Amino acid sequence: MVSMLVAGLAIGAGVGWLSASTRSKPPALPPPIAAMGDEVLIEYVTRLEDGSVVDDNRGSAPARFRLGDDRVLKGVERAVIGMRVGQSRQARVSPKLAFGERQPDKVVEVNRDRLRGLTDLQTGQRVRVESEDEQALTASILAVNDGSVTLDANHPLAGRQLVFDIRLLELTKQVHYRLRDRPD
Repeated sequence: MVSMLVAGLAIGAGVGWLSASTRSKPPALPPPIAAMGDEVLIEYVTRLEDGSVVDDNRGSAPARFRLGDDRVLKGVERAVIGMRVGQSRQARVSPKLAFGERQPDKVVEVNRDRLRGLTDLQTGQRVRVESEDEQALTASILAVNDGSVTLDANHPLAGRQLVFDIRLLELTKQVHYRLRDRPD
């Protein structure tokens, strides 16, 4: 009896999408928006301010990551948040939100003997070296002298503002479930 009453109210009332006479569909929900915790798939082009391309993943494997997991640059994460699937966005990313500012203390002159096994050293070459605290790092050779080599352990794009053209290809929403206390 109750179920007939409820059904009768919905049909008889002729209200909105519940009306049997209009047989309309429920209103379409807007496409989801990327938020922290969501998994996204993007393609991108990274440029310097002068327009020169430094990275481009179009036509190759798109980048998949979860927003907030610190696996991509903060500036890219911030640009993706709020996007919808299929949307494109251009973002100017400051050094602070990209590869950081250049740090003068990461430029050091070392005795050439410390680079054993590395021969034919040339300016501009990237080399793997070990720091004084025995951590492996990559550095660029700035200068090669008779007995020393000047190394720069800053990221090559440190101190540079970058421009990203980003397109959101996929979005998987993070679902949060809350368990309620149930009486035994």
